[in-house]
This record gives sequence, C-alpha cells and structure tokens, in this order.
Amino acid sequence: MCTEPVCSCPTPIRCIPGMNDRCMTGVSCDVACAADFETLFTCSVTIEPCRVDRDCSQGLCVVEPGATNGECESGERGARCRADHDCHVGNCVAGKNGSRACSPGAGTDLCNRNEDCLGERCIFDSDPIVGECG
Repeated sequence: MCTEPVCSCPTPIRCIPGMNDRCMTGVSCDVACAADFETLFTCSVTIEPCRVDRDCSQGLCVVEPGATNGECESGERGARCRADHDCHVGNCVAGKNGSRACSPGAGTDLCNRNEDCLGERCIFDSDPIVGECG
C-alpha cells in the first residue's frame, strides 16, 4: 500500500503505482506545485526508480552523482547516462545543452574525444567540448 506524498498546494498527486509496481514515496513539492497535470501524471506513471541495474525491467539504472536512487534508461542511442557503463552501445558523451547521452560513435554521432568514434575522428566546430564523429 502506498502512502500519499503531501504538499501544501492544491496538486493532483495521488498514490499511483509506477511501471515496476513501486509507488511514488516522495516528491519535490516546489516542482509538483509548479507542474501542469499532464506532466506530473506522466512523470509519476512512467518513472522507473532504481538503485542497481537489476531493479530495471529493461535497460540500466542511471544514478546522478550524490544520489541514492536513479531511474531506468534503455542504454541505447540517445538514452540519458552518467558514465560509459550506463550505455549498451558506445560511450556516454556530453551534449550541447550540458546533458549526457549514449552515443554509438557512428558518423555524425556526438562525441567528446576521438575514442568516442568508431574508426573515425571527433570533429569540433565552434564548441570545444562537443563534436561529431566524421
């Protein structure tokens, strides 16, 4: 049985079992109170919390630095990651907006160094950190 997260603002937060039959046990009320219903509902239903990879029905557990819990991600091209071991394919590379994602290293895939590319080089244009394999 789930306990209801409590926020002082009017919000539609209720006990909603998530994808892996776990319930939301905590929430940032500042974020929840500012979010629209559709975003909040989608997040509460689709999030698959984890601590280790075996907690995920599919994919890998990605845990942010300093956090105890993470979220399951696919580990495929474009999936959110923090380190190379969070990816089934390629490497975890920094993107143009500061996020990190799995990149297989094929032509035009994002890269941060030559080693991120399969038999190619990492070509940098205006950004000294994020390039494209080519």
